[in-house]
Amino acid sequence: MYNIDEIVYKAKEKYPNKKFQLTNTLFWGDENLPPIEVEYGNIEVSDMGDGMTWCLIVNSKLSYGTMWFYTEWGIQKCKSDFNFLEWFELWSQGKDNELFD
Repeated sequence: MYNIDEIVYKAKEKYPNKKFQLTNTLFWGDENLPPIEVEYGNIEVSDMGDGMTWCLIVNSKLSYGTMWFYTEWGIQKCKSDFNFLEWFELWSQGKDNELFD
């Protein structure tokens, strides 16, 4: 997990003033979906390596305060709309398998 200075710096890169548009998992290359910008409205809080990161949604009507997992194949919402503290409790204990439905 990043320290607070890194989180604040990364927040400025992610345009937190623009809205995050998703409510459900998105896999890259799904031709049935309109183009959606997923880099906005979130703050990256943890880098898991290999292009996988955890982000907190900070600007969204429907996903505000939830944690999302960004990967090379798409992005996935954390189980049961977990907020940061619920996510952190399981993540810090290494219970990654309990973070998804």
